[in-house]
Amino acid sequence: MTDVAVMDDEAARTKAYWDKFYAQTWYSDSSTFCRYVAESAFFRDVVVDLGCGNGRDSFGFAKRASKVVAVDQSAVAVENGNRKAAEASLPGLSFAQCELQDGEKLSAIFEGLKGLSPQGVLFYCRFVLHAIDEPTQDILLSTVAAAMGPGDVFAAEFRTSKDANKNHVHGDHYRRYQDAPALAKQLSSRWGLTVRVYQEGNGFSPYNEEDPELCRLIALRS
Repeated sequence: MTDVAVMDDEAARTKAYWDKFYAQTWYSDSSTFCRYVAESAFFRDVVVDLGCGNGRDSFGFAKRASKVVAVDQSAVAVENGNRKAAEASLPGLSFAQCELQDGEKLSAIFEGLKGLSPQGVLFYCRFVLHAIDEPTQDILLSTVAAAMGPGDVFAAEFRTSKDANKNHVHGDHYRRYQDAPALAKQLSSRWGLTVRVYQEGNGFSPYNEEDPELCRLIALRS
């Protein structure tokens, strides 16, 4: 099997895993990171939730923001999210299906949000960067950085390399544990962002018996 075929097979398995997961799993409350960002000076009235999954944080932000666009590759997640948004009478919340390596489609989504908030846009990305491969991450971050203007914010929470050997509640899917200091440097040197918040450790998002090693990054356009 060629390298391309192996990658395609891995991508298909990953997509099937998440479709099944989102069809069966729903969280009624937002994550600790969502609440942290929403209560900080970095919150914005327009939010893009990248790799939104089942939308738990999208719904959390929609209670505060006037416009939230939740983006995910999973058609199951998007269909469920739009249905639940309608049921909850949240007209400012919408879900859009998009592969995170589709820079052109992402750019079009971002373009549609320009000028909607004088504060700027919050580009939010929780538990996504460790769940995608490096080429996808490069496209995603390059597209986000290109779209960011003055006042815009990028906020991410992800598993670090220190979490690799820990036990995981949901451990049967692709993970690429991040070198957090290296990524923070890249945000500055490669994408021209200024990191305003850098926190690394555990205690951020305990779940059942799991307390993952995470990094929280918040960056602004320089």
